[in-house]
Amino acid sequence: MRVERDPVVVHQEVQVTVTTPGGTSATGSHTSYTYVPAPTVMTLTPAQGPSTGGNLVTIKGANFTNTTDVLFGAAPASFSIVSDTQIVAAAPPGSGSVSVTAASAGGSSSPGVAYTYL
Repeated sequence: MRVERDPVVVHQEVQVTVTTPGGTSATGSHTSYTYVPAPTVMTLTPAQGPSTGGNLVTIKGANFTNTTDVLFGAAPASFSIVSDTQIVAAAPPGSGSVSVTAASAGGSSSPGVAYTYL
């Protein structure tokens, strides 16, 4: 099987066809596929907080609409999607400096942005 697509396509619906020596399949309402881009984390405000966690952190970036997980290092955080470019997350307890990432069906933000526990 060979899959071809434009590598810069985001949030685009495309028709899926199958080509064999006998011809190419028809397209219709059930033969589409939508590319979902991975989220991108750009900034955190604040970028530090107490080791006990609980403070609210505003995460700015892109492609947050379909976000399913926000992680502070390996620790999951509760969060609310404000818009496609902003999430508010409650920092979980932790220590040291960790990378904050967001994930969706399109993949995971990488690299994340550093958050420091005080």
